[in-house]
Amino acid sequence: MQYQKPVIIQEQRLKMNPQLYQSIQLMAMPIQDLKTKIQEELEKNPALEIIEDKSEVSLEDLGKRQSEEYEYFENSSDPGYSRNLNEEASNNKRKFMEGAIARPESLQHHLLWQLKLQPIPENWFRIGELVIQNLDGNGFHQTPPETLVSKEDLPLLPEVMDLIRKF
Repeated sequence: MQYQKPVIIQEQRLKMNPQLYQSIQLMAMPIQDLKTKIQEELEKNPALEIIEDKSEVSLEDLGKRQSEEYEYFENSSDPGYSRNLNEEASNNKRKFMEGAIARPESLQHHLLWQLKLQPIPENWFRIGELVIQNLDGNGFHQTPPETLVSKEDLPLLPEVMDLIRKF
């Protein structure tokens, strides 16, 4: 006794239609044969016409056009970039970039930057600057903060320290 089971098979096929076959033939033709074929088709079919013939482009014109494009981009995008840098200048630029990337921002610089962005009075800023400069790399006070400010600014110290802690 035979049994029938439904089976799903997935396969990929390429069917050659006449347009695909013609495309492949045209792509395989040498340029002279292609020009001849185009002329024959133009003679057979009066509805066809050549709008603009760009087939006569020399390599010199193409190279000139490309160099103008590159020159435009070189002059406009990065004024510091030059293709003709010597090796020493290239090394100096690389060392500068490595140095700029390698130096991390210190805690004091970061906190001072945040303090400058705050809309606070001048005396608060002065006190905050002293407190931030008193911090070590881990954020601990090197000397007691009360010794940094004058007696008239001492009442403002806790408020300024709270502001800095929020940073």
